[in-house]
Amino acid sequence: MKPPILLTGATGYIGGRLLKLLEAEKHSIRCLTRRRKSLQGRVASNTEVMEGDVLEFEVTEEDGGSRIRQTAIFDPVGLWGLVYWYTVYPTHELVFAGMLRGIARAAEKSGPDKKPQ
Repeated sequence: MKPPILLTGATGYIGGRLLKLLEAEKHSIRCLTRRRKSLQGRVASNTEVMEGDVLEFEVTEEDGGSRIRQTAIFDPVGLWGLVYWYTVYPTHELVFAGMLRGIARAAEKSGPDKKPQ
């Protein structure tokens, strides 16, 4: 059995038409939408509707620590895309890596097995 297809934008013009095409081909589909009601009564039985936002983040416990995962869809194109990918993006990587190191150090200092000083 094939894994389900994740479809974002199913309430929009193109995504809505793509949803109907995939449903007609009997694919298993998961639609991500900010408001579940926006697709209520408009999907086939082989379609699962999930409520969420790609700008959300989650924190999960893992191996005695925590994992922070944030997702955002941003894909600049054209001349400004080139400027972003070759100049701004590498800076983001450095800044976010430093922020996460700072968060990890603070968490280690105030973990459940540490006594306040």
